[in-house]
Amino acid sequence: DTACLELSFSCYIHKHRFCDGIQDCADGMDEMLCSDITYQQCVRKVGPPGAFVGVPFTWIRDGLMDCTGGEDEKGAWPTCGFGNTKRYASVSSADRCSEVYLCTPGFIEFPELCDGI
Repeated sequence: DTACLELSFSCYIHKHRFCDGIQDCADGMDEMLCSDITYQQCVRKVGPPGAFVGVPFTWIRDGLMDCTGGEDEKGAWPTCGFGNTKRYASVSSADRCSEVYLCTPGFIEFPELCDGI
């Protein structure tokens, strides 16, 4: 897997190094933009050996096994909404969608509204 992310003008890293608990970018952007990470954790194919880190929402059932055990491609992932608004949720409780809002270009949880980002 050779997918990389350009997080800032000075930072270009492999997607498995994103939000893994280790600062790889000089500006720290790889550990600051972690709002789209699930509470589910796995050992990633690339990164700290044996370290359990969060699974990004974009990895869930995308056809690529990013976790060594394939957790990102199997299991029952909680969802919110339906039709065009259906998306994966961060927790599997009954109120998981109560504080999640549809914004362009994606979804945002209540604590992230008006945070200046």
